[in-house]
Amino acid sequence: MDITLAEQKDNFARIDVTVEKSDYAEDYKKRLNNISANASMRGFRKGHVPKGLILKMYGDSIHVDAVSEAVTSKLMDFIREKELKTIGQPIMPKELNQGDKLLQDEMTITFHLALIPTLSNDILSSEDTLTYYQPTVDDEEVTKQMEQLQRANSKFVDGDHIVPNAFVSGALAELDGDSPREGGIQLDRTTIYVDFMTDEDEKAKFENAPKDSIVIFNPYKAFGGQKSELKALFHLDDMTDEEVEKYKESEFSYEIKEISYSQRAELNQEFFDRIFGPDKVHTEEEAREELKSKMEQNIKANADYKFTEDLISLITKEKTDKVDLAEDTIKEWYKGSEMAKDQSDEEIDSNFKELMKGLKLDIIINHFTDKYSLEVTEEDLKNFTRSYVINQLAQIGLSSPTEDMIEGQVQRALSNDNFRYNTQQNMLRQMVAQKIHEDNVITVETKEVTADELQKIIMDSGEEAESEEKPAE
Repeated sequence: MDITLAEQKDNFARIDVTVEKSDYAEDYKKRLNNISANASMRGFRKGHVPKGLILKMYGDSIHVDAVSEAVTSKLMDFIREKELKTIGQPIMPKELNQGDKLLQDEMTITFHLALIPTLSNDILSSEDTLTYYQPTVDDEEVTKQMEQLQRANSKFVDGDHIVPNAFVSGALAELDGDSPREGGIQLDRTTIYVDFMTDEDEKAKFENAPKDSIVIFNPYKAFGGQKSELKALFHLDDMTDEEVEKYKESEFSYEIKEISYSQRAELNQEFFDRIFGPDKVHTEEEAREELKSKMEQNIKANADYKFTEDLISLITKEKTDKVDLAEDTIKEWYKGSEMAKDQSDEEIDSNFKELMKGLKLDIIINHFTDKYSLEVTEEDLKNFTRSYVINQLAQIGLSSPTEDMIEGQVQRALSNDNFRYNTQQNMLRQMVAQKIHEDNVITVETKEVTADELQKIIMDSGEEAESEEKPAE
């Protein structure tokens, strides 16, 4: 078998493969004998169907399979030997009508290959400008975050008088003058959340009221006639609007029996161990330093994410057109691939445009990946996934998960092929962005922002990207 690189451009190659009968004869014979030995046909015992009949029925397909197997094996070896970086698979271009050649004893078959082009290093240059939003964390933000953690880890305690945000439990009685109304509402136990009251005069009657005291008030007025609040207070789930209005002028007595309120966590060792891990932090000063460090790490990750996204946007909008691909060859391969199976011509055209956009972006990213010899190791992947898992668990309130819990979630995530691939690609993009930033490949303007400002910038840019993706109506 003779294989020749007949033509090579930066993005395209043509390979001619000359096949002789001796290249596939042995395989052809094996295939024929195998079918003959297993053939079953009415009027013949299994394995005794005449060879002439077998050849008449299966000869062409056996011939094509044997030739295809021989050619494919040698062709792939040749591509590896020549170190051709291909896009997709080699194709037999339809315009050459080579199908009948596969039935000949000797033939020359032409293959077209789309190649990954070599990019110039100045595809990104100092003429390209991005902003790096440098996040800062000041003492006020640390205090704010510490207070949020204290509130998140608060607990309910009993009180002897009503304070803001207190829950009050007591006996409620509808009054007729100074006495309970006959047949009126009387409850041994119902709950009032004073902060939900909308009338300041009624609300003032409860402020600092001690346990075991009695408050006379108008519930309708206190809660602004809100049916939902009165239904809950009176334990009347089927209360109608008309029934609500009946209590517009009604006075009630409320005997305060229990008072509880949320007390935020104290800055003690129990709190430090829960938030930062056992025996890692021992004083408020150490806690603030540790919290500031974590906040800086988190918002730096957000800043790096934003820079990476902006770089990807820059490349997609302004650089992908500079990547010259053999699109006709790629499209012919794509149309015959599993990706395009069951797609209409319109769908193929639409999806192919998106494929080209993503492919050109990946080629540019891979150019810099190769330039800087970047690689995502298995350890890198596990460490990244571990941080991701810890962050996800923290968002559902598990700030100090066990090692077994973390490891189990990490293994589960990495067993998902889509998660693994997407994570590797995102990590590579971030590594490329970091090197481009460090090496001053492009002009980077640094702007200091607070954590809240950075979050707003990220959210606004996300909304802008979504609006750009929506089709025009």
